[in-house]
Order: sequence, then C-alpha cells, then structure tokens
Amino acid sequence: QPRAIAITEIQPPFKIIDVNKAWVDLCGYSREQAVGATIKTLLHGPETNLEVAQSLVSRLVDVDTFDESEAVVVNYRSDGKKFRNH
Repeated sequence: QPRAIAITEIQPPFKIIDVNKAWVDLCGYSREQAVGATIKTLLHGPETNLEVAQSLVSRLVDVDTFDESEAVVVNYRSDGKKFRNH
C-alpha cells in the first residue's frame, strides 16, 4: 500500500510543496488545496498534541539529532474524521 507523503519547505512555516495521491486519499484535500498550505492549518485539530507534532518537526529538520523513534499524532481529514499519523 502506498504511503501518504507531503513534501514541505524546510523552514517555518513549512508550507506544503507537493503531496502524492495517497496523501490526497488519506487526508481528503486535493493537491491544489494542499500546496501552499501547512500541515498545521489543514490537519491539526482539537485532539492534536502540538508538543508531539512540534517534536516530530524538530527531529526531521535537525539531521544531526534525527532518530527514528515513533510518535503518534492525531490529525483530521477534510471531513473532520480523526486519523493517527505515525
């Protein structure tokens, strides 16, 4: 099964540059809606732990301290349904 992928800028605010079809299918936003937006504005909601989400961003941006430990973030599809992002 294809993995949902969003490619973002490497500097804040980390705007989305591109997404694949699996991301569109998972998140419910079109590519046109996603490009130029941020993950935070599209996918975060009431149960999203912003500290965990920021921790993931920090680990991805800082290649010297990157580790592959898993964290789970609650995100929301365009229709409001929750999903877990690993």
